[in-house]
Amino acid sequence: MIEGKLSCHMIYQDDDCISILDKYPIDNGHSLVITKKPYEKIMDMDVDEVAKLFSKIPKIAKAIIRALMLTHLLLRRIMVKLQNKLYHMFMYI
Repeated sequence: MIEGKLSCHMIYQDDDCISILDKYPIDNGHSLVITKKPYEKIMDMDVDEVAKLFSKIPKIAKAIIRALMLTHLLLRRIMVKLQNKLYHMFMYI
């Protein structure tokens, strides 16, 4: 997804992260904000990298709320090992 090799429904992209709709959503608007650079844990990120990741969430969340006419969203931090190679930090919205 990050390299554009896997199909996904991308809703946001910049130099640092992408945001996609979850392939198997548990609710309307279920999406992920994923770092492009691999990290095993949030503690592996420096403060500026964490700030960049979290600074994208309000913009993306507001767009989802507007598009789906929701009243609120839940955020959750997860890390996952992708393709048994790299870990990427992501936030569930």
